[in-house]
Amino acid sequence: MLSKKFCWTTVTLCALGAAALVWSSVGKALAEDKPKKAQPVKSLVMRTFMKVKLVQAQAILEGLTVEDFDQIEKNATAMFLLTKAEQWNASKDAQFVQHSKEFERVTAKLAKYASEKNLEGASLMYVQLTLNCVDCHRFVRDKGLQARKQPDEKDGED
Repeated sequence: MLSKKFCWTTVTLCALGAAALVWSSVGKALAEDKPKKAQPVKSLVMRTFMKVKLVQAQAILEGLTVEDFDQIEKNATAMFLLTKAEQWNASKDAQFVQHSKEFERVTAKLAKYASEKNLEGASLMYVQLTLNCVDCHRFVRDKGLQARKQPDEKDGED
C-alpha cells in the first residue's frame, strides 16, 4: 500500500502539471487575443488559476461518467489543495470566505466519496461543487470584487 505522503506528493505533482499545461495554453490564447487594454498581471494570474480549476472540474465530471474513482479523487484533492494557494484568497470579505470554506468542505468530501467508490455521494458533491462555484462567481461579480485594484496595479488611465 502506498504511503499517504507519497499519494499527496503524487496528487500535488499532478495538480502542478495540470496547472503548467493550462498556464501554457492560456498564455498562448492570451497572446493570440488582442486586448483593447492591457490587463494587470494579477488579473491574468487569477484567470489562469480559474482555468486550472475548470480543467480539474471537467476531469471530475469525466471521472464520474466513466466511474474512474482514482481520477475523481485525484482532481478533487487537487482542487482542495488549490484553496491553500495565495491566489485563492482574493478577498477578506466574510461572504467570500464562507464560499471558500464551503468549496474546501465539498472538495474534501468529494475526494472522500471517490476513495470509498461511492458514485452517488461523489455525484452529489460534484453538483454541490458546481452550485458553490456558480454562487461564488455571482457574488464576486455582484460585489465587484474583481474590479478592486491592488496597490501595485495601475489602470493605465490618466
